[in-house]
Amino acid sequence: MAYKVEWEIPEAVLSLKLSGAVTFDDFVEIDRLINEKIKQLDSQAVIKLLVDVTHTSSVPQFYQRLSSTQTYANQMNSPLKHIMIVSGDNKLMRLVMLLVFNLCRPTLLFFKSHDQALAFALSSNSVKPQGSI
Repeated sequence: MAYKVEWEIPEAVLSLKLSGAVTFDDFVEIDRLINEKIKQLDSQAVIKLLVDVTHTSSVPQFYQRLSSTQTYANQMNSPLKHIMIVSGDNKLMRLVMLLVFNLCRPTLLFFKSHDQALAFALSSNSVKPQGSI
């Protein structure tokens, strides 16, 4: 599977990990899975999406069409406030993600490592890791 969607921190940080060659159909399914998780949230929830593309080799090249498949990124009153992209040193994937999410409602942030992105998520909005008080 070229993607994995799961809670990094339950009901606070949703993780999307892309690897290898990701297809257009993968992006359609990713949108479905993320929307499904968002619909299960409390109406007052505020979440962040952490997208890790450090192990992605390719994505479809029709970025505008690809962007339109990610409906969760443009919903009014969405609990999604930040999209955090972990691109490492891969400038091409950074550019691709910028093109895919360029007009999205949530704030778009880029990080070189998963740890940097998670540290940001933990420092903002009082997000606490599972098991903490």
